[in-house]
Amino acid sequence: MKFLSIPAGGGVRLWVALRHPRPIIRFVAKKILIVEDTKSIREIVAFMLRSKGYETEESGDGQDAEQKVRANPPDLIVLDAMLPKKTGFDVCQSLKSDDKLKKIPILMLTAITRDSGKSDEYWREKSQADDFMSKPFKATELVERIERLLNGTPK
Repeated sequence: MKFLSIPAGGGVRLWVALRHPRPIIRFVAKKILIVEDTKSIREIVAFMLRSKGYETEESGDGQDAEQKVRANPPDLIVLDAMLPKKTGFDVCQSLKSDDKLKKIPILMLTAITRDSGKSDEYWREKSQADDFMSKPFKATELVERIERLLNGTPK
């Protein structure tokens, strides 16, 4: 059976069965892995993304996050830089060097730039992430950047 995929906005895709006596319709939400060691920030980001129609999964350390990605790849990763067990930089580099996983968009969301004197663009290039945002962040800007990455739209 063939399906037609239609973007329905807010990270949701509508799948419609073609050539079926009764139409079969499935809604499939994009899955976002949120990797953040500060539980309150992780929960706020997850709540915000779920309210926009995304499915979320959470992790509090780099090692667990990488295992989750390898077991069940998400559509996008929001990744902190400074994490226990394995840094976000190491996770990003590992995933971007894996042919099966390198196309997963990664948005690094971190406070590392606050006192570094370096720009977000410097840290984005250093990390190999697809986008880079400094904390504190605006919720609307985070959602806009996530949607842009999921749609494959450049900055």
